Formats: sequence, structure tokens, C-alpha cells
Amino acid sequence: MDEAVYAVWLSLAGGISTVKNSLCAGFFKSAKDAYEADAEQYLAAGVQRKDIEGYLNKDLTVSENTVIRCRETGINIVSYWDETFPEKLKNIVPAPVVLYYKGELPDPKMLTVSSVGTRKGTRYGEKVAYKMCRLLAESGVTVISGMAKGNDSFALMGALDGGKPAFAVLGTGVDVIYPSENKELYNRILASGGGIISEYPPGTGPIARNFPKRNRIMAGLANGVLITEAPKSSGALITASYALEYGKDLFASPGSLFSRESDGVNMLIRDGKAKPVLNHLDILDEYAGLYTLTPKEQSNPPVPKNKLAPKKSIFAKKPKESDDALTDKTSFAPADTGDEKSDLVLELLAGGDRHISEIAEITGISASETASLLTMLELDGRVTPKAGGYFTRII
Repeated sequence: MDEAVYAVWLSLAGGISTVKNSLCAGFFKSAKDAYEADAEQYLAAGVQRKDIEGYLNKDLTVSENTVIRCRETGINIVSYWDETFPEKLKNIVPAPVVLYYKGELPDPKMLTVSSVGTRKGTRYGEKVAYKMCRLLAESGVTVISGMAKGNDSFALMGALDGGKPAFAVLGTGVDVIYPSENKELYNRILASGGGIISEYPPGTGPIARNFPKRNRIMAGLANGVLITEAPKSSGALITASYALEYGKDLFASPGSLFSRESDGVNMLIRDGKAKPVLNHLDILDEYAGLYTLTPKEQSNPPVPKNKLAPKKSIFAKKPKESDDALTDKTSFAPADTGDEKSDLVLELLAGGDRHISEIAEITGISASETASLLTMLELDGRVTPKAGGYFTRII
């Protein structure tokens, strides 16, 4: 019998992502040994008596069919006992017993950074994820992310545009593209020489409880984890927790104090759990001399394709914005509002206080609309009124 069949059986018998499976993987010399074990041997491995029942069902039908399906569809299977199984994942709890993947697995000799962020990313967060990961990739870093909507997708697009293979860890089967609009991104990852990875069998659809569990694999595979944007309840913070638990380096890009999407990253920085990074060089500095890297300090960011990035305008060059804004030691600019006129007013106020009539005259916006814009910007905490009809920009 194929060893892969026994490995798949074990992953299903004890439940995917469970500690008891991890205990069995560390105790038995092979997947076949785990399959042939009796109740007393499972107890010796550390499995509690109440959890043994699943292992006593020795039916291999489902696991055999899974292996056949993988081979027919070009999906690779690697188990905990295989030489090609990522060594980094043997040191996490619970360790996965089986990984399914298309393409390749990350090269263990390369510096690897997992980039995660919120699905409901702002234009600022998406731009940070894209530019940071593009520059990391250009510098020789392998980038991993989750291919979720928002910041994760932009991180992968950045890595691919940086000319290096990228890797996505899914909370679905590797043959299930979720979200569906990421089909082209999925194909680009494979074409780059990267890989699509999951511990869930082919055909597994998007189930909410699976996504937090897959985050531990993203943390486990990486040397460091970058959080680009995350509210207090973000799944990205789950990845951050795993990173800290596994002794990984944790990095966070600071965000606006007035953006709920940045609350999580700012808290990680405040509490001393994450190193604040203002650009990719702050990450590379942590690994100087440990890996062969070629830090890129000057590079113009390419614009992602429309199909992959409907919000193409987020990469448009703004007045006074340098193409290599992430390569110097200054902090990122605050998030844009998304409204052209509001951004124009903020750009003007960046040069100093202005009277409302002066703002209207210089921008060409009507006086009534200027007043309305300033009111909204005040409510957003971006500007504050001063005596005599003047306004000051806060952020």
C-alpha cells in the first residue's frame, strides 16, 4: 500500500489540524506504523482515551480515493515523514500530517516572509502590502500569503511583480480557488514557479473555521511575519499570535490612528510585540549576513493588471509622491481618502494652514463644496478648524 494513503488516513482519522494527529506524527516512525497501531500505542503517543476511536477505524477507502484524485489532477502530497516535508512545520503545534500542493514548496534555504492583512483593506494597506512585498521579492525574499481578498492578494501581486516565485496557503483544497476572482492570481503563482499549498483535501470548499487554522502554516513556514493592516478582530492577528508562539520575527507597518483597520497593527507595535517597519529594508536588516540578499533601494513599482486589481488607481502617482517611497527611512504617508477633491484639499493643507476661501480659490472647488469637504474631513479627524476661518491638517 502507498505510504501516502496511510498519511491521508491519519490526517482524516484524527481530524485535520488537531494536536492528537501531531502527537502521532511525532511518535510513530511512519504513517503505516500509525495506521497499524492499536489503542495502547495511541495512548503511548499521548492521545487521550476518549479521542482514540477515530484511529481504530481502519477503512482506507476515502484516503485511497483522495490519493487517486490527487494523482489524476496533478496535486502533490507530502507527509510529515517525507524528506521534502518542510522542516519548519515539524516545529509547530499542531503540525500538519499531510500537505497537498500544486507547483512547488518554498525553498528552505531562502529567507521567507509571510505577509498578512485584513480582507477589508484600505487603499493605504493594499498599497503597503503590494509595494513592500514587491521590494522584498526583488531583494531575494520568498513571499507567502493567504490569497484572501484585500491585503493578502496585493502582497502576492507585489511578490510576483518583483519577479520571484510566490506561495499561497489556502483554507480550501488546492483545487478550489477562493475567492473566485483570484483565478488569474492563482495561475500566475503557479506560472512563477511558486506553489499553492493546503492541508485540506481536494474539493474542500471555503469553511470559516478552516481559515484561522491555516494561518499557523503561514506563520510556521516563514522566518518572519509581516502584518500590513489589521483591525482588532482581524484574522491577521491570529497569524501574529502563531508567529509569537513559534518564535518567529514579527513585523508591523504602522497605520493611521484614525483607521480602525490599523488598530491591530498599532497595538502590536505599542505592546512591543512587533517591530515597526517603515520599509522593506527594516525587515532585511534583521537577517543581514544570514541569507544571500540583494536589497533594492530604487525601483519603480509596476501597476498590477486590471483583472487582478480593480482598484488600479491606488497605485497612481500622487503629487509629490516618490515612486520609491518605501525605500527611504521616512514613514508611510497617511491613507488617502479615496475622494479626489478631498485629497486635493489635504494636499494643499500639507503646506500649512489655509483660509477656506483660499482653499476654494486655489483648488477651483466651489465655496459651498469646499465647506462640505472640510466638514467631512474634520469629522474624519484629518483637519481641524482654527479662528478666522482657517484650517489645519492633522493627518
